[in-house]
Amino acid sequence: MRAILERLRAARLMWRATGLEKRPSLLPRVNEVLLRQVLIHLELFPEEWDQTRWVCGTRACVAGWAVALSEDVDLRVVAHLDDEAIQTLAKELLGLTTAQAEAIFYFCASNREPATFEALCERVRLVTGIEHKVTPHLTEADFDPVPA
Repeated sequence: MRAILERLRAARLMWRATGLEKRPSLLPRVNEVLLRQVLIHLELFPEEWDQTRWVCGTRACVAGWAVALSEDVDLRVVAHLDDEAIQTLAKELLGLTTAQAEAIFYFCASNREPATFEALCERVRLVTGIEHKVTPHLTEADFDPVPA
């Protein structure tokens, strides 16, 4: 415990000396690229979003789309995972804490109203600080992916 406190004191001195206004977070770093890919996909294809289950035919929840859109996952293996395993994998891929993942993945369970894309974007902003502005009349042609 003493070593941890000494490291925190040293870190505070470093932050003051460098003039950094924000301290580095002790929380996992959110995978903003993947989170934005999920939000853009859901905005372009709202009919493919079903927040009530991770995958249902061609529809999936936020966790399901995070796993499906990640290039770090073999979808043949994922097809055999249960809901809890998918949510755990999505949480890790997105770099979310357990509290952040629950707030995003289960947000419509706590609301009596049906999930809307705007409500999802607001929840993501509140939980992660990442803002996704809903684009009126966005089409697939408007999305120009970054070349690999």
